[in-house]
Amino acid sequence: MTRLFAGLLAAILASSVLSVFLNSYTVLNSENWGWSCVYLSVVFLALGIFYLRKDSPSELVGALLAGFVVRFLAGLIFLLIVFLFRREGFFNLALHYVIQWFLFTVSEIAYLSIPTQKSTHR
Repeated sequence: MTRLFAGLLAAILASSVLSVFLNSYTVLNSENWGWSCVYLSVVFLALGIFYLRKDSPSELVGALLAGFVVRFLAGLIFLLIVFLFRREGFFNLALHYVIQWFLFTVSEIAYLSIPTQKSTHR
């Protein structure tokens, strides 16, 4: 569980630093980038807890596939809702979101790639 929170914290920090950099030094300003970071944090935490509950590797494979599909579709729905309600600045927010999504995905892959006691195949 500690690895889950460490990965979440690393993804939040990296996303925040990158978004502050984009807002400060480029024309890709978005005052709403924090919402995408919060959304991705909640999804990351929920999926991480969901993955922790899987005991066997075969259950984990199915959970990973379902988690990736759900996260992708939920991300598209998030962007659609943002587009419908905040059309001004949508491109900038979408760019922040995609970059943050990439950072959260890298963090999730790093979290899942570390072998645990119950997932070693010896």
